Amino acid sequence: MEITLYQNVSERINLSKTLNNAFEISGVILKDNTSILSPSLILTNNKTDDNLNIFEYNYLYIPAFKRYYYIDNIIQISNKMWQIDCSVDVLMSFKDKILLQTAFIERNENEYNTMLVDDMCFAEQGVDINYYVGEGFNNPIFGAISDPKENDCYFMLSVYEGLDYTPPEEGGTDANS
Repeated sequence: MEITLYQNVSERINLSKTLNNAFEISGVILKDNTSILSPSLILTNNKTDDNLNIFEYNYLYIPAFKRYYYIDNIIQISNKMWQIDCSVDVLMSFKDKILLQTAFIERNENEYNTMLVDDMCFAEQGVDINYYVGEGFNNPIFGAISDPKENDCYFMLSVYEGLDYTPPEEGGTDANS
């Protein structure tokens, strides 16, 4: 079996990994009673480069399984033989399929959608002051402003606390009345 060793410099939570110093090795043996999710591999120095320092690598790819793996442990069995214990990197192994997915994201560390109910984000109680310029301000909540003029302006002041907020009646009051 063939494997490719890498030095992974990315965090485990990253979907795409930055992999350096690829080193291909053939003749690797799968240890008996192992699994595709956590394989144990037997690597002998006879089939590798004498300059290879196996302990410099922390990541590998097994083409036969089409999966990437973290190297969890390296055990030296003899002078020229090592056991490499691995665990699958699901994110990198299935990166292409993950990127093809469409999803509705409820929580994001960079942006917040105020239209979603989210118990983890705290909303402030307070006062909203909206300033509108223009003509045709029919409804203070849902109305649209059409044909803005420089001299016309409208204010809408909403003071509320918690769930006791009731919107003003349709028609509202504008600054010109």
